[in-house]
Amino acid sequence: MKPLIYSVLDAEDKGIGWQRCGEDIVYYKNNLPAPDNSSSSLYSLSWTCKFPNNNDTYYFAHCYPYTYSDLQDYLNEIQ
Repeated sequence: MKPLIYSVLDAEDKGIGWQRCGEDIVYYKNNLPAPDNSSSSLYSLSWTCKFPNNNDTYYFAHCYPYTYSDLQDYLNEIQ
């Protein structure tokens, strides 16, 4: 699954929200010990991403964020 990226400038100037991004995406089991000393495994994600806008702020997410406003809209629909 591709990570998501959000560009503040693209959102302000073009109305573009969260978009899938990245190349060379790899999920893998790493060698770090679990913080609780259990036998569970930890995993890492690595990928490459291009940042087309200078002086921009970018945010990353694993899945589309579900905001409080989204929840309020949904609750209003089902009332």
